[in-house]
Amino acid sequence: MVWLAISPRGLSTPFIMEKGCMDGQTYLENCLRGRLVPFLDEKHPDRNILFWPDLASCHYHKDVTAFLEASGIPFVKKEDNPPNMPAIRPIETVWALLKQKVYEGNWTALSKQQLAGRIRRKIKEVDIEVVRTLLERVPGHLRLVGRECADALI
Repeated sequence: MVWLAISPRGLSTPFIMEKGCMDGQTYLENCLRGRLVPFLDEKHPDRNILFWPDLASCHYHKDVTAFLEASGIPFVKKEDNPPNMPAIRPIETVWALLKQKVYEGNWTALSKQQLAGRIRRKIKEVDIEVVRTLLERVPGHLRLVGRECADALI
C-alpha cells in the first residue's frame, strides 16, 4: 500500500505500508499527520487547496474527518465524492505513470523492501509538469461529468 499527495507544487513523501492493512488511525498518523500536514505547511501554507481522498473507509474514519476539519484542511466530503470515476482523479494517472516507471525494463522485485525502495526512487522521477497538467484539467473534467449527468436526468 502506497500513499502519496500530489499538487501543482509537488509530491509529498510517500507512505509505504509493507505489512498489514490500513485503518483510520494508521492513515491519520502516517499519512495525514506524518506527510500531508508537513507537505501542506511547506507547499500550501495558505491551505488554498481541496484534499480529495478516494473512498477507502479509512479516509473517512470519524477521527480522520475530525482531524481534517480541526486542521483547516478542506476536503471532499464522502457524500460528494463520486465512486467509480478514476478518470477524473489525477492521482490515478500518477499511479499508472509510477507503476510504469517502477516496472520498466521488466524489473521484478525480490522482496517488499526492494519494491519499497524502487518506488521511493521512481517517485522522484515523476515529472511535476505532467502532474500540473493533470490537475489543471480537473475542473473541465468535472464540468463534463456534470453535464453528462444532467443530460442523463433529462
